[in-house]
Amino acid sequence: MGTCWVLCTLLLVCGISCINGETPLLSLQGTANSYAAFSSLSVCPNSQLTLNFKSHLPNGLLAYMDYENNSFIQLKLEGGAVKLRVRLSNGNTLKLSTGENLHDWRWHKVSISWSQKVTQLKVGNSFQTGSLDFGSAPDAMVPSNSLLYVGGLPNLKVLILEELSLPTVYYEPRFSGAIVNISYINCSSTPTITAPELLSYDGLRTSEDNQCTDENTCENGGRCLNTNNGPYCDCKYTSYGGANCSVGECDQIF
Repeated sequence: MGTCWVLCTLLLVCGISCINGETPLLSLQGTANSYAAFSSLSVCPNSQLTLNFKSHLPNGLLAYMDYENNSFIQLKLEGGAVKLRVRLSNGNTLKLSTGENLHDWRWHKVSISWSQKVTQLKVGNSFQTGSLDFGSAPDAMVPSNSLLYVGGLPNLKVLILEELSLPTVYYEPRFSGAIVNISYINCSSTPTITAPELLSYDGLRTSEDNQCTDENTCENGGRCLNTNNGPYCDCKYTSYGGANCSVGECDQIF
């Protein structure tokens, strides 16, 4: 019995699958504790971040990396499009958006590529570029103890909100779906594609099937989440409650 087979079996029990020797597939529930943490990504000219995702929901945090000096990378689904927000340690900022209707439960490849003055966000054949000047510092965003968070952030017992460069990221809707094949090109004189190390995770599923069909759609803007216990309606971003987000605030009082 090979070592790789044993490792993949252990990961599968925790809701993580191995695909063709690439970075493990993460099936994220999107619940309040759902996230995964990977080893850090350093950003400079010629660096790159790539991942594949599929989801049935239009909104959710795909990835977040926090650096020193109030710099960060935020990648998210919003309104069915992929949106990137970057702030460098030199104060330069950039926002990009591309793609549409990407919450179709199909696989989509996302890549972010940095050069000295231009950043590109690409999803499939759709892309947008923008000006982001690293200036004279070639290592404008090199992390110290930071991690790349995927799908959401850990709870506040692990995380200190005030220390985040973008505190509002904690309140972004968590990603519900699957993410696989995360890869980096880190700052190096000889750029090489590497797979980051999975360091911690929570709120993962043991399968990647979509349980949120028309028959169990949540009402009043509730988010249907795929969980290990079946479809679950998240009413957090509504003023309703109940199993299907159909109970109004006044109804709940009485």
